[in-house]
Order: sequence, then structure tokens, then C-alpha cells
Amino acid sequence: MKKHFSTIETLKILLAYPRVMYQCIEKMDQADDRLIDESVLAVAVRQHIEPLEATEQKRLLSAFDTDNLSHANIVSDIDKRENGRFLLFQESILTIFRLCEASLYKEVTDAKLKSRMASLWDAESRLESATFAENDPDYIELTEDITEQLGQLLSLLRNNIIAMERIGEKLEGMTADASRSPDKFPEYRQTMFEKTTHLFDRHIKPTLTFLDPKVRLLGGKSNLFDTLKQIRERYRINSKNNIADQILRYDISFSNAFLPIQKVERQVDHFLRKTRMGMLQYNAMEANYQMIKALYAKTTTSNLKNRFMDGSEFCASSKFALGIKQHNRPTCYQFGESTSYYENIFAEIELRLSLIDSNHQSLFSSDSYKDETSGKQLARAEMLYEWLASQPFRPTKDVIYVLHNRLGDWLDGYQFADLLTAMIHLSHKSKWDYKLITTNQFSYITIDDEAFIYRRRKLEPAVHQNDD
Repeated sequence: MKKHFSTIETLKILLAYPRVMYQCIEKMDQADDRLIDESVLAVAVRQHIEPLEATEQKRLLSAFDTDNLSHANIVSDIDKRENGRFLLFQESILTIFRLCEASLYKEVTDAKLKSRMASLWDAESRLESATFAENDPDYIELTEDITEQLGQLLSLLRNNIIAMERIGEKLEGMTADASRSPDKFPEYRQTMFEKTTHLFDRHIKPTLTFLDPKVRLLGGKSNLFDTLKQIRERYRINSKNNIADQILRYDISFSNAFLPIQKVERQVDHFLRKTRMGMLQYNAMEANYQMIKALYAKTTTSNLKNRFMDGSEFCASSKFALGIKQHNRPTCYQFGESTSYYENIFAEIELRLSLIDSNHQSLFSSDSYKDETSGKQLARAEMLYEWLASQPFRPTKDVIYVLHNRLGDWLDGYQFADLLTAMIHLSHKSKWDYKLITTNQFSYITIDDEAFIYRRRKLEPAVHQNDD
């Protein structure tokens, strides 16, 4: 009679050599089957016991023996078929190993989410007829069922988030496989596109829909958050505040799970758009390459009439180079070196700034500030012109800074538009004893909480030529 280990001893050995179970779970996921072939398990065990001592090898073989796994309740059923025996592991055992290895996490499917939602709807309907009495076994069992469902759902979604966050690594692996074999690149790309599309449509989108509080389900049924709200209100009405607060915390946790999955959804959607665009571009280039290749093949024959490729039909069909000689060469723009060139640029900038700030003129009183009629703006400009006419000037290296200080002390509600109006007026002032010279030195001024960078302007005496 073989020696059997207890459940905890068997589980300890399985966790001491987790690669065996990892390999079996990967095989099951690839085959999309819940059972593992006994021979596959035996091969995995044999591969892992080779470097071990004889005593440890015997211990490992005994732990992974089918009879021991069944006796320890690690395997819940053995399916005997014509091609061998297949083992059905306890779902809780598989969950433990999936928790230990993030790459084995499985994305949640639409069917699982619908099943969870149907269970919550059923619990909500049963809660309507509950007594909410502490001595009622039906009420106690129903409350335990609701909290257990929410806990399992939250655990499922958190594992799903971890699995989805590893999608980037899966996409990189697919891309690496495609780059290793250039000859099979189109096939790899098509397979990668199909797998990613399936992942997006069958796993990511259903999860986002499930966690979106704005989604309204078909048939008028309430979504997850509406259902939780109704369940919570039932407990609140019956003074079960502790349970209601617990359900509220689950509600918050479900809300927090939406943003990470939405981030993954955007990443995968961008990848699909980029891949689809790349496939279209690749197909277009390949089709035109084959056309050019066929034209070149005609020139390799012994017929001397076909010494050159006739690309008229190709150009007409592809429109790559059709009529290109009829288009003018793009004009080259570059900065000039003359003084007049820069003066024109600065004049244009000042004109545009004056147009932008024309609707934000500052006036003396708060009542008139709200009234931005052209009449009051004109009156303010005339007032500034009169003030400038009475101001004494002398040569300075920065006339803008001088005007800024004078206007700040004299004008209530002073703004940058007032300074700009004054400078434009001085720039166009004729028969003046001074002239403005723009320099390449920059300075800045502050008005309230705003800072303005400007090019300094010097004020120098004007030299007038005599008419004699």
C-alpha cells in the first residue's frame, strides 16, 4: 500500500516546486480545457526531479502521484478516456498557483461577468422579502451570500487588472516573434492582430462596460452600481448600517478599478489602430512592388524593344508620380538681415497684439470696465494721447520701462493694453525731437500677476536735415 500525504503536506510539496503546476496550468490554458492529461503531468514532474537527490525525487513522485492527489483532495475528479486519464484539479488549488504567478492570471470574460451580475440581481430580489431579523437563518445566510459574492467579484476584478496590465508585455512578445522571421512577418502580424482584437472585444470592453456607472443594460435592468445602491438602501432602511457601510466600501473599490482598465483599453486601442494602419500600408506597398516587379521582368527578356520599363500604367493606377513635374518647387523661407525686415515683423506683432487686447481695455471705474463700447475705448485712448503730449522725454535706453513706471503711478486700472497703446502712438508720432530704435536686448515687466517679455527700445535725439 502506497503512503499518502495529507492535504497540507501535499500542498507544501506542490508549492515547493511550483514550476510543475505552472507548466500544467499553461497547458490547460493553451488547450482551453479544465482538465490536464495525466501523462503531461508525469512528464513535467520527471523534468523537474532530474537535478534532485534520490530521496527528494521519491518524495516528489509520491506527492504528484494521482492516487495521492485524489486522496489529499487536490484533484476533485479523474476522467477516464480512451486516450488516457485526465485530472480535474480543485479550482481553489489552481487559484493559489495563479496568485503566485501573475503571468497565469486570466482575463475576465463577458460570460463570467454576466453570471456574477445575475447572482447579484437574484440576491437583491430575495432581499426584498427578507425579515432583517438577527435570529432569522434565511436573512443571515442571504447577507453572507451577498458579502461573499462581492468579495469574490472584487478579487476577480483585481486579478483581472493585474492580468491586463501585463498585456503590454504580451504585445511586445508578439512583436518580437514577428521580427524574428521576416519571411513569416505578414502571417505573424495577422495572427497578432486577431489575438489582440479578440482580447479587446471579449475581455477589455466587457469589463469596462461592467464597471461603467453610466451604462444602462438592455431590458431596463440596473447595472452593478445601481444594484449595489439598492441593496445598500435596503440595509439602511432596516437600520443595518454596518452591512450598508461594508457594501459602500465595495462600491468605492469597484469604482477605483475602472481607471486602470480604461488605461489599458486606450493602450490596446492605440495598438490596434497602429497595427491596422501598418497592415494597410504594407499591403499597399506590397501590391505596388509586385506591379513594378512585373514591369521589370519584361525588361529581362531577349526582346530589345523592352529595354526600359513602361511606367505609364503604373503611375496612372498608383498616382504616386503622376503630374509631379507640373507642380512648383516649394518656396524657401528664411530670415532676412536688413533692418527694415525686422521692423516689418515687429510692426505686424504690435498690430496683432493691439487687435487681441482691444477687448480688454481697463477703465477708471468698475462700472465702466464692464462697458466695453468702442466710444469709451476711444475716449481712453484720447486721454492717453493727451497725457503723452504733456510728458517730458529725454534720451533713454529703455523707453518702454519708463512709460510702464509712469503709467503705473498715474493710471488707475493700468493694463498692458494701455502701455501698448502708448508705444504705438509714439512709434507713429511725426515731427518729434526723438526717434525710437529697436534693440536685440530683451527685458520683462510685471503687471499684477502677469509678466510680459519685450524687446527694448532706445529713445535718441532725432537728427533733422535742413532744407537749405
